[in-house]
Amino acid sequence: MNFIEIEKNICHFKNLAKNKKWAKIINFLKHKHASEASEYFQYLDLENKITVFRDLPYHFSTKVFSYFSPKQKLFFIKNLNNKELKKLLADLNPDDRTDLFESVPSKTGKKLMRLLTSEDLKETTQLLDYPEDSVGRLMTPDFLTIKPNWTIKQALKYIRKNGKNVETIDVIYVVDDNERLIDDLKIKNLLIADPQTKIKNITSHYLTKLSVFDDQEIALELIKKYNLVALPVVNEHDILVGIVTIDDLMDISDEESTEDIHKIGGLSVEEGPKGIVNVFETPLKILYRSRISWLMILVGVNIFSGAAMAFFEETIAQAVALVFFLPLLIDSGGNAGSQASTLMIRALSLGDVKVHHWAKMIGREVAVATGLGITMALGVMLIGIFRSGIDIAIVAALSMIIIVLVGSTIGMSLPFLFTKFNKDPAAASGPLVTSIADICGVLIYFYIASVYLTVT
Repeated sequence: MNFIEIEKNICHFKNLAKNKKWAKIINFLKHKHASEASEYFQYLDLENKITVFRDLPYHFSTKVFSYFSPKQKLFFIKNLNNKELKKLLADLNPDDRTDLFESVPSKTGKKLMRLLTSEDLKETTQLLDYPEDSVGRLMTPDFLTIKPNWTIKQALKYIRKNGKNVETIDVIYVVDDNERLIDDLKIKNLLIADPQTKIKNITSHYLTKLSVFDDQEIALELIKKYNLVALPVVNEHDILVGIVTIDDLMDISDEESTEDIHKIGGLSVEEGPKGIVNVFETPLKILYRSRISWLMILVGVNIFSGAAMAFFEETIAQAVALVFFLPLLIDSGGNAGSQASTLMIRALSLGDVKVHHWAKMIGREVAVATGLGITMALGVMLIGIFRSGIDIAIVAALSMIIIVLVGSTIGMSLPFLFTKFNKDPAAASGPLVTSIADICGVLIYFYIASVYLTVT
């Protein structure tokens, strides 16, 4: 659907809502994907959101609910009665239910816990007991297993009978009598095999699996690496206890990317259970708190730049023209450092570069940064000759080469340093690199100026 069609649909929906054509609104939403239908609720008044949601077909409304933002989910939880909430919770997929409990305040979570059936309560509690960023929190226990001694015909009959309410039947899992995982089979392999063939005769015993305690990022890396739609999850006894699917991992990928971008921008990501999910919906106090900490730290760091300038006060008084080039030089060092930092953060995150590659990367960065510095120095020197004379031009050009080299080296090294101490390399953010490069730039520039001008 192109942009014009989307706009036409939005205008049509708004018109239906304005004229209170509820039956037509329900019919309109029913013919949309649940994800798309959830987006149309933003065009309804608060009271009408509840009316429309209640009138949607039961299972479809649950799917729509799973696509709402945490703030929207909380709104419906507060406005639906206990009977409606009980049905909604029972119909949610286990992983979506766990995600819901993670995103709501603890008081609301306790209220919802009381509405769960004993079976769902046990299932939800087990999932929530796993560490916060573990695969155990992300998995669903809704999957199909078959036995190695079954025939293909028996397995397909079982899948037809029991596959309706599982997360996916793209992959079927083979387990022994103790529920220990043996293999995973694509449904295609079953469909094209001879019906009388035993399952054990088409298993390879080679599979990729996860522990319930593995980090969610490991699951994301494996599903990308092997181009899978789902991954089995086992406990410490190798018993299959759940699966994670690609749709859940794509959500994690978005969250991780957002977190890294926030860190690179110097934002705190510890506010709230999901951080800054949506800048439009996030409360102002959280937006404030996410930004103020780094800004205050950087204010303290940048005080050193002023102190460095004060130390070279006599040099500045001797050649006031030096100040003309100061912003250009320190910005160049900071920008070069930010570029190097961004490249290394991404490379470390993707696994293209490891910590032990630091020495080799230093050599490569020095070569590149030297080339960049010389190129930029030539431009600065030309400006300097016409603006302030040959002496200032030489000082500025020499400073440019060294500042770009130092800034790039700092930008490249900080992510390695953070990774070495098991910290997120994205925390070696642009603002931090820029501030350190600024201080070094001021010191380098005025030191070269004081030495050169004294000699000449």
